[in-house]
Amino acid sequence: MVQMGIGRGTADVVGRRTELDVLGGALANLDRGTGVAIRLRSAAGMGKTTLLDWLSTRTSRTVIRLTGSESDAQLAYSGLASLMRTLDALDVNVPEPHAEVLADAIGSGSTQGQLTVGAATLAALAAAGEKSPLLLLVDDAHWVDEPTCVVLAFALRRLHDEPIVAVVAERPGAWSAFDSAGFETIDLEALDIDDAIAILGPATHPDVAQRCLDAAEGNPLALLEIARTLDDDQLAGRSPMTSDLPVGQVLRSFVDRIKALGDEARQALAVVATAFDSSARDIHLAAKDFAGADAALAATDAAGITRQTTTSVDLTHPLMRTAIREAVGPDQIRDAHAAFARVVTDPGKRAWHLASAVTGPDESIAGALEAVAMVADRRGGWSAAAATWERAASLSPTVPQRHRRLLAAGTSRWHAADPFAAISVLDEVVSTCDDPLVRSDAIGIRSEG
Repeated sequence: MVQMGIGRGTADVVGRRTELDVLGGALANLDRGTGVAIRLRSAAGMGKTTLLDWLSTRTSRTVIRLTGSESDAQLAYSGLASLMRTLDALDVNVPEPHAEVLADAIGSGSTQGQLTVGAATLAALAAAGEKSPLLLLVDDAHWVDEPTCVVLAFALRRLHDEPIVAVVAERPGAWSAFDSAGFETIDLEALDIDDAIAILGPATHPDVAQRCLDAAEGNPLALLEIARTLDDDQLAGRSPMTSDLPVGQVLRSFVDRIKALGDEARQALAVVATAFDSSARDIHLAAKDFAGADAALAATDAAGITRQTTTSVDLTHPLMRTAIREAVGPDQIRDAHAAFARVVTDPGKRAWHLASAVTGPDESIAGALEAVAMVADRRGGWSAAAATWERAASLSPTVPQRHRRLLAAGTSRWHAADPFAAISVLDEVVSTCDDPLVRSDAIGIRSEG
């Protein structure tokens, strides 16, 4: 998802004084016409999104927001495509040779290397900065497709002389294209007791606040959810607290909130959760398959689960997507995917929606996924290609087709420098395939490790 404008509304930040100073300094740089790239890292619920919201409300400059999702990660250059659509809407004049490279990359699948696409991305962002100082916010970067992250890292570390401030927020733990980009990195730490009281309320007894803080492990989102479960007397220490504080159970709190909604609102949430981006147009079109869609989406806004604008329908927190899937169940999720498959026009998105809507083998869908995987391979999106090949293999109605696609998946895994996953995939081909040529190819690729 890419959001244009000045942000999502007000954003209250508790604590984080050092972080706010650094981010405020970045905005001051933007006003002076110079750029910087900053990386925010923390576990879910520690406040990355809130800090991005705060940033977007503190500037009158152009704001572009790119937010990754688990679904997007399997579509090579899907993030870059969203970014370029937004630059186009802003009438950014990208130099023609670079515009052609980018159109090729996000269209039929460029055979050019990521260095070429990265240079074109650099030129596009530089052109945007020439038109107007730009604040680029990348939320949930761990779920933005890998090829997009690679070319963004290449471009952003070369834009310090341009009026562009970029803030990339992601979870730690896994490999990231931004690991070696040289960005200033801010690791969000746990909140302290004063911050906890600010969240729980000024009348909160310090002992109660400390117990809540320990239960939440300093996580502000967990503290907010704990506050929802306690009344004024419990917070003030006048009545005993429940013994089952939701330690690490923020997700469960979200699930309970979703289950309390009506059937139509839950189905509308299933549509939002299965979208590959937050385009209001596609979400409303898909939701029209179900009764009362507009009113249902309004109810999810009122419940604090979604946030709607004229161009997007966003979830208020990344964990909401997982909570929705758990709350509504697999049947409603499949129905939502089927609805999207009827309205989206992008072949890659349509193929993945179709694949997510079925429960058994289907060669037509497997073939559509194969075409998407081949494009991802050409783009150098090896991880996305491998996941697509594997899903195509799982939908293959015949054993030879399954083995052929697993061989392709294993090859993509090797290219993605993921040898353990590659071996796991190729072992099935080696141990069960009767075709000597396919089996020989699998053995050859596996032996490269």
